[in-house]
Amino acid sequence: MALRAAGADATVLGLTEPPARARRIAAGCRLVDEARRRRPDVVHIHDPELLPAAWMLRRATGRPVIYDVHEYLGQTTRTKPWIPGRLRRPAAVAVERAERTLARGVDAVVAVTEDMALGFAEAGVRYLDPIVDLSDERLCERQMYLAFVDVLGLTPQENERAVRAGFAELAAF
Repeated sequence: MALRAAGADATVLGLTEPPARARRIAAGCRLVDEARRRRPDVVHIHDPELLPAAWMLRRATGRPVIYDVHEYLGQTTRTKPWIPGRLRRPAAVAVERAERTLARGVDAVVAVTEDMALGFAEAGVRYLDPIVDLSDERLCERQMYLAFVDVLGLTPQENERAVRAGFAELAAF
């Protein structure tokens, strides 16, 4: 709602039901194919299974891709009961390395913790650290602009409209 109010055409692409584990990357490729048809200005992904397809989309379109990381993938892989115990550690190492390698092919990573962001930075991945003060709209506007301008190419006016729309939605909430 806030993006539309600011003049953006935001579309969320997703699956109606989670695919089986073995089909997640293929499902991600289908989502990215749909995104390519829609010619987005920016692609923002949240799931590591989408990284291979998002990487290909970035190469094919030149559009910015942001990867929003919510978990320590290598660590959580070690706890998956469907992976045989003896394979969990090597699988975790492989998955973490694959995630970092593919993340180097997107424009930036937004991580939920500073520690997580530093792990990506150590792997040569650009990360964004959009810590913003939501108690002060003008300060937030400046912080958001500085955090995203280099990746998204926003104008100050586009950023201002987006932040105002976001604060309006926050007030209505």
